[in-house]
Amino acid sequence: MSLSVIVLAAFILHFSCSDSEKAGNNIPPQKKDGLHDTLKTTFPSSSFKAYEFNKQGELYFLSYKGDTLKRVDIEIANDDEQRKKGMMHRDTMPDDQAMLFIFEKEELLGFWMRNTILSLDMVFVNSNLEIVTIRENTNPISDRNYFPDEPAIYVVEVAAGFARRYNIKEGDKIEWSRD
Repeated sequence: MSLSVIVLAAFILHFSCSDSEKAGNNIPPQKKDGLHDTLKTTFPSSSFKAYEFNKQGELYFLSYKGDTLKRVDIEIANDDEQRKKGMMHRDTMPDDQAMLFIFEKEELLGFWMRNTILSLDMVFVNSNLEIVTIRENTNPISDRNYFPDEPAIYVVEVAAGFARRYNIKEGDKIEWSRD
């Protein structure tokens, strides 16, 4: 069987699965190269180019006891244009990088994965810097909305599986600073 037939079959299977089947997708980001190649071929666009990460600060994930679970460099999306663009069109997200979305007020924020070819974990955080919801292994190239269980003012997007790899849970906290 040719590689192109295998890739096409994987693509059809991925997009024919129900959302509940996809939600259990625990494939680590480094194993998704075939999916990335398929998506890039299926959705040809000069927008699927490598983006250079623009470090604008640091963020710490802290246990509810205050112990550091993981430190990451962050890009900050704090206006409508930056928040709308988000992680769209990027094809890499190492574990030491994240995008921090900052909003004006706490609310039930809806996030989607349109033009995002990476599966991500979305970490929703309230104004007390407490993690209120984690949406793991989001579906790439999807208009499905992901919402927190409680209002949030921040959202941290990290590579899929990040929360499990670093034992980050609801009730933990974040601290962040700008460069």
